[in-house]
Parts: sequence; structure tokens; C-alpha cells
Amino acid sequence: MKRRDLFIVSIFILIGIFCWLNFSAKADSDFELIIPINNGSAITNESGGWQYSNCVSGGNFIGMRTSTSQIISPTIDLSDYASAKMNFEDRTYYGSGDSAKISIFISEDDGNSWQNVYFHLPTTSAMTITSDFLLNDYLSKQIKIKFQTASATGYKGAGITNISILGVKNIIPPTNTPPYAIIHSSSTGYLDEEIEFDASSSTDDENNLATYYWNFGDSSSSEEIIASHIFPAIGDYLISLTVTDTEGASSTATTSINILNIETVSTTTSTTSSTIPIIYNLHDLVINEFLSDPATSSEKEWVELYNNTTSTIDLSGWTMSDNSSTSTMSGFISATDTDRFFVFEFSSSKLNNDGDIITLKDPTGQIIDQIIYGNYGSDTANNTLAPDKGNSTARIADGVSSSTSKNDFTETITVTKGLPNTITLKPISSGGGSYATPKPETTKLDPTTTTPTTTVEYSDQIIINEILPRPSLDEKNNEFIELINLSTSSVDLAGWILGDNSTNKYILPLDNPASTTITTSSPLTIKRSDSKIALNNSGVEAVKLYSPDDKLVDLVEYKGPVEKDYSYSRDEKGNFQWTNSPTPGQENTFSSSTPDDDTPDDSNSDSKTNNKTTSTAKTAKTTTKTATVKVAKIETPARRVDLENISSLNLNDKVITQGIVSVEPGVLGTQIFYLAGSGIQVYCNKKDFPNLKVGDFIEVDGILSEASGERRIKITGQDNIKIINQGQNPEIHSIATSEVGEDSVGSLAKITGVAVEVKGNYIYLDDGSEEAKIYIKSSTGINLKDLNIKPGDNLEVTGIVANASGGYRLLPRYANDIKKIGEVKGDFAMSTSTENGKNQSQSWKYFSAVIIFLSIIIGWLGWKIKSVKIEKNK
Repeated sequence: MKRRDLFIVSIFILIGIFCWLNFSAKADSDFELIIPINNGSAITNESGGWQYSNCVSGGNFIGMRTSTSQIISPTIDLSDYASAKMNFEDRTYYGSGDSAKISIFISEDDGNSWQNVYFHLPTTSAMTITSDFLLNDYLSKQIKIKFQTASATGYKGAGITNISILGVKNIIPPTNTPPYAIIHSSSTGYLDEEIEFDASSSTDDENNLATYYWNFGDSSSSEEIIASHIFPAIGDYLISLTVTDTEGASSTATTSINILNIETVSTTTSTTSSTIPIIYNLHDLVINEFLSDPATSSEKEWVELYNNTTSTIDLSGWTMSDNSSTSTMSGFISATDTDRFFVFEFSSSKLNNDGDIITLKDPTGQIIDQIIYGNYGSDTANNTLAPDKGNSTARIADGVSSSTSKNDFTETITVTKGLPNTITLKPISSGGGSYATPKPETTKLDPTTTTPTTTVEYSDQIIINEILPRPSLDEKNNEFIELINLSTSSVDLAGWILGDNSTNKYILPLDNPASTTITTSSPLTIKRSDSKIALNNSGVEAVKLYSPDDKLVDLVEYKGPVEKDYSYSRDEKGNFQWTNSPTPGQENTFSSSTPDDDTPDDSNSDSKTNNKTTSTAKTAKTTTKTATVKVAKIETPARRVDLENISSLNLNDKVITQGIVSVEPGVLGTQIFYLAGSGIQVYCNKKDFPNLKVGDFIEVDGILSEASGERRIKITGQDNIKIINQGQNPEIHSIATSEVGEDSVGSLAKITGVAVEVKGNYIYLDDGSEEAKIYIKSSTGINLKDLNIKPGDNLEVTGIVANASGGYRLLPRYANDIKKIGEVKGDFAMSTSTENGKNQSQSWKYFSAVIIFLSIIIGWLGWKIKSVKIEKNK
């Protein structure tokens, strides 16, 4: 072989050795010590947990020179390892020719029995490494290892050192928490009307929500986050939402909706006069207490109703039904504080003892209240328990409803038919006394008589102290409302109620005093995961505290947008201000840096003006509940008004206005379109529109109304629209992402920013001022996958600013409303590596190194063979 060939072979060999050493080093780096190395420096029993018998010290090794010499390891736990091995070094004990066989035994029962698994005969007095003795057959077990020299005699023995037990741990995937399904929707709707169901508030602790599935109860379904549906017939429908995360965990929420014929909710006439029917809202009248299993056969079953309005209600035409029958009611229920109760007795036994559903409907067939108890239905998780014989089931706080039977009702042994509820829980099963009623009672004299009467007084010294609406991480577990006690003694808040600007209410539980008692020194913090109250991050929001008798004790109101990790906290003067130092359960602290807002600094800021946030503590104590009653419209002359001034008018005003079409009917909904400029939605239940195009300048006359917090002009058909001219460009407002909110609702707007998240049909865009939601409605035909939008993209997005139960959002109309204008590097780069992926990546590198080395050798051999053939042919 020529010198040049020797040189080339040497280079290849060096490259191969380098690759192999690199591979081996990296592979070994995945292993870690399971127990400390036994380096032979000591042979004392219990040293490092090793046990020695008839062994001697050889300086830097353990000498085993008799047939009874043994080394036994401590217990080695391999239960958390995916791979395990043992390395050690050995030598002859005295001379190169005087050696004894080393036998290795393994015990799986703490040394009671041993199995001989390996032997090795040292042949030199130099230490020799015995590596990678695999222990993979014992994974998930606890073992001991024993070394023994049964053939050793005198100086004919063996030495051993550096015994190391190594393993690669299992990669344990993080525990997946199931998601939490939340439905936002109306409880009533009309036939042939498009009704929106919103699942965007659903949460998942790992932010891995993957799919949404709606079942509308009429054999129809949807997989949209915000779904629109038109029901085919009047009646009651059970709506369910199932959300599933990427790990396959899911949860389901349900709600009900009552579909009415819009023609039945109109002015009815007789030969002598016209009558304006009252349209009742959900929970205007509620089921307050019922007796489903009377103590004696002579006693009737009954249901007690409670009037939540300020008007006497005529019960003619109202119905009460259970699972199998319906009864019609009559009579009147007053609205005075002492006579808000009405008892309806069933003529015969109707209510099942072990479980049933009780439904209250108004004369139009609309469900006003419903209670489910016992084992009724396939999903009983939210049912209140069926009571024992003779006990009643009562609303924890008279008239207060959170729409969940389990939270609102409890069994009581104090039956209060036609009277304010008194909750006395039944005795503990162990034989102890009954639980105390959650309502403190005091005795007072009725001024009209000399007879003592029992009344209830609640502390007015419980107030709202701090609110965190928008934590940056895990809103479900970190969003909170904090209360403090200004009185001189502890107060049990069982039965007290928290609410916000929605219909959601949370009743503090009755059966856990440790979680509801508030002392004078420690605030009480209530997390969103318990209350299910999701506070708004934009627009006007309020937190309300009620005593168990439904009296408003405190109210704190704020206006967004809300900065992440800023809490709204009460200072020493009783005023609220924003601070970036949330202190749940501790004294409030205030940083020098707070977000810009219009919150006044003076101590006389107890009234709300313009955009100022206020706290009305204690002054609301004597507030009287206002009735929420809607009436059919009364014909009045239409008011001609500019579009920019239309928001100053009252609902149900008849208006005439002009504007430019910013999106035609059918794009964002089959029953709506929008006018540009100040912006407003035009709605027609019958979908009867002329052939409109973007840029048409039109005149509209109709009734001013509102849906989901969004103003709209309601028309009856295309006769209410006049096209004046065509071809004009609608005005587009360039706004910051933080301005996608109340002041821009209905407008055609353009925002720019960085896509920080792309999730389902949502894009979350941020220009540095505030994150904004962009929602792609399925009716637009826009496909985000086709647009290839990803986090980090710099976007310019045009659309209609709209409001929904999940908050304000921008609705693009067409695919060209979403434009890429660049890509941001750095902070928005998404890291997808995991520890497992890292290991796989390293293994791939090792494998690649070997392949490269072999390829070089094969290439060189091929070149060499070819060279030899050329030489021979010369």
C-alpha cells in the first residue's frame, strides 16, 4: 500500500474513532447514577449502603480472596427507569495468574433468594473495565446485586472497584386536566331567527382545546366555536356543548332554550280596546320551595313561587309541569316584600319522590324557571338531591337563581310554605345535632302588633376589596374576587351571593363553614374555578355582593380594557385603583406604575361620570330591585337621525337614517348586514333584503333595538330599505387593537399587529397596546389554513367590530381582509421541543454520525477499487 493510501486510511480511521467516541459519550450522557458509585475506598459495612463479607482492602479496590467473600448492594429501585445497566472494574487479587471467578447474582425479594446471572474471570493484575451489564429485565422492580468468589483460595482471588449502577428515567408526560365547557347564549329565541351560541369562554388549563361540538337538540350539530342555528319549530330544546382537548379529555355543558313564534308576542286586539301583553324574562318568577314527598297521605304536594319583579303578576295562562303532566294556574302573586309568595297545590300526586323536573312557563309557553332534583335525567351532576319524606327542597336565598339546581337549592327540615325560606339542614348521619341555619335570626317587635316576629339581619360590613379580572396565566384558577370584613367579629357568609353584569350568580356553599367564614383579620378570596364567574376584560363590568335575602350590599364597577396581572383594589380611603401587585388573601399594596385610566384620585369619587370607575359600597343596601318587563312596541312617528347620533336614542325608537353598506347580507349572518361610518347592524328576521352590495348608499327605516350588547335597526323587509346610489367606498377606521371595544362596535375598522396565537377560528392580534380577538365566521367562507397564518406573522386585518358574550371581536368579511405584511422574529418563535424530543434528536444525531462514517468508508473503498482497476488496465 502506498504512503498516500496509508495516510487516507489513517484519516478515515481517526474520523470513525471520533464519531464513535462522540456517539458513545452522548449516549452515556442520557444515563444517571441510581445509587452512589462503590469505588473500593472502604469496606466497612453500611458504607454507602453496601454490605461486605470476608473482604479486605486492596487500597483502591475491594479484595475478595475466599470462597465466602461477598459484596451485596443496597436495594436498587428501577421502577422509574426505561433502561438500566451496571459497569465495574476488576483484576486478579494477587498475581496475574492467581485469579478466581467472579459470580454475579440478582435478588428480587430483598435477598431472600438469589439467581446467578453472570460470571467473569479476571486475567490480569491491571484494572479492566466490564461495562454495560444490562439490567433491563428488572425494570419496574426493586433488586439487590451480589458479587461472590466461590473458587477463591488464599491469594487466588479477585479485586473489584468502581461499581456503578446507571439508568435512563422514564419520561412522564404531564398530567392532563380536562377542559371546562362554558356556554353563553340566550334562554329564549324566535322561530326562523338565527340564534348565536358562544363557546369561546371555555377553558383548558394547558390551553390545548382542540374541538368544539354543539348538539342543538333537533338532530342538528356544529363544530364552530361560535355557532349560529335556526330552530325548525317552537318548543323547548336542550343544548349541549362538548369541548375536547388535544389529549382526548373532554367535558360537557348544557343549557336550554325556548323557541317562540314571534307572531304570538305582539299586540292583541279586541272589539273594544287593544292590550299590550307583558313579555316576561327568565327568573322574573321562580320556583322557591317545593314539597315532593309529604309526611302524610292527606297532605298535598305543592310548589311555592316567588315574584322577582316590582309588579303584581296575573298567573292566568301560566303552567306548572313535571315530567309527565301539566297543570294550568290562576290567581295573582304580589310584588310587596311581605307577600311575594304564591303556593300552587297539585290536585293529586304528581312529583316523583326519587327525582323529577318541575317547569314553570308563562302564557306564551316560554320557560321562566326550571328545577331538576334527584335521579331525573341521564346527567344528574347538577341536580339538587331528592329530599327525605316530610322535608322540603328550598331555594338557599329567596328568589336568587344561578340557573343550576344543585347550587340554588338544598333540603331543609324547616318547611316554610308561603313564607321566607329558613334553611335547617338535616342531622348528621353519625347522630350529631342538626347543622345551624345559615341565616342569623333576631327577634323584633312588629310595630303594628305587640307580637314578636322573627326577622333576619345581615352584616353591612362585608365589602368587596380586590378584583383580578385578567391574570396572565390560568384564568380559571388565578382570577379572583376578594371580600373583607369591617365588623368586629367573624361572619359566616354561607348563602351570600356574588354576581357580575351577566345573569351568572354564585351562592357561597352552606356545608363548608371553613371555606365561607370571614374573619376580621383575613380577607376571603373566591376563585373563578369555584364561582364560575368570568369577569370581562373589556367594556363595563361590575362585581356585586348580595346578602342571602337578595339585598345588594356592595357593588364595584370598572371599565376595560384591563391590563394583564393588574388588580382593581380598594385603598385606605376606600377608593379603587389599578395596581400591578395583586395580593389575594393579604393587605392591598399599590405600585407606582398603574395603567392609564380615568379613575379619580380624590376621595369624593363615589359617583360614576364619563368613563370613571366607581365603588358604591354600602349605599346600595337599601336598593329596591327593579322589574325587568318588556312590552310590545307602541307606534310613534319615526325620527330622522344621522348615523353618528343614533346611539343617543332610546331602544324601541322608530328611526330613519342613511349610510353606506360595509358588508352585504349573508356574509356575517343571513339576517344581518352593516352600515359603515359610526356603524350599526341592520336586522331582518325574515331575511328579506334587496340585492345589496358593498358601497351602496341606502336609507333605512326601522325600530332601534339591541342584541348581545350591539345596537341594531330592526326592519320587517326590503320595503324598509331605499337604495339612493351605488359605488361609494365605505369609510374604514384605522384603530389600535385596544380600541376593538364598545366605542367602535358596528364600525368597519382596520387593525395591524402581530399574531400572537392562532386557535381554531380565532386569531389573537397585538400591536403592543392590547390583545384583540379576530373571529372568522364560517359563513364568510374564509379558510385560515389556506391563508397559512401562524404566530409571529405581522397582519393587517379589516372587519366589523362586533360584540358577543365572549367579548368584543373583529369579524373579517372576505379573505382579502386579512393581509400578511411581514413576519416577526424572536419573541414569537414557537418552541416545540420536549425532553423526549430532545432525546430523540440526540439519538438521531448519533445515528447520523455512524451513517456518515460508514458512507465515508464505503466511498473510499469504492474509489480505491476503481483506482486498482484503472492501474490494472494500464
